[in-house]
Amino acid sequence: MIEALPAEKRRREHPARTPKQDEAMARRRTDTVYRLKITLAGIRPPVWRRVEVEDCTLLRLHKVIQASMGWEGLHAWALVIGGEEYGDDVLDSGGDRDFASARKPKLGRFVGRGVRQF
Repeated sequence: MIEALPAEKRRREHPARTPKQDEAMARRRTDTVYRLKITLAGIRPPVWRRVEVEDCTLLRLHKVIQASMGWEGLHAWALVIGGEEYGDDVLDSGGDRDFASARKPKLGRFVGRGVRQF
C-alpha cells in the first residue's frame, strides 16, 4: 500500500550530518513523502515493514526494501507494476530476463497514475 504524505508529516529521524550534507539534502528534498507498507507474499504470520521515502527511482526503492528487510541484495529481483516488470538491467545485462529498467522510472510517476499497490 502506498500513501502520499505532505512534507510536514514526514519523520525527521536522521543520523548526525555535517552542515554540507544538510545543504545537499535540502536541495534534493521534495514536498511529498510516500509511506509504503511492504508485506511479503505467502508468509504466515505476515511479515511486513512500513517505510517512508521521498520520490525515488524504482532501483532506489528496491534498495530501501532490501535494507528494511535486512537483506543483502544477493538475488535476482523485479518489481511488477501494472503488469510491467522493472529490474536492474545492468546486473542482468546479457541475461535472459525481459524487463524494463528500474533505473529511471520514479515512484511518483506510478502514484500519479493512481497505482496504490504492487
